[in-house]
Amino acid sequence: MTREGIYGAPMGTGADLLTRPEAARALRVSVPTIDRLRAAGALAEVVIGRRVLVPLAEVERLAAGRRRDVCQVAGVDVTGPLW
Repeated sequence: MTREGIYGAPMGTGADLLTRPEAARALRVSVPTIDRLRAAGALAEVVIGRRVLVPLAEVERLAAGRRRDVCQVAGVDVTGPLW
């Protein structure tokens, strides 16, 4: 999963950081879920000024199969049909 094809920015130039909405879309969760994961310490973040960014590596880590476990830590209901 890379942003290179979508945004045309080469990796290593800030393209390895996603906004909260981008991270939410990539993980197919809501932005409030991203915020809950951040608050629980289950998702690393980079704060630049007022911007909160999520490292692409964190999104890939969650997408690789640990998403359900991390969401449970954050208190997100994972009993619905998508889980």
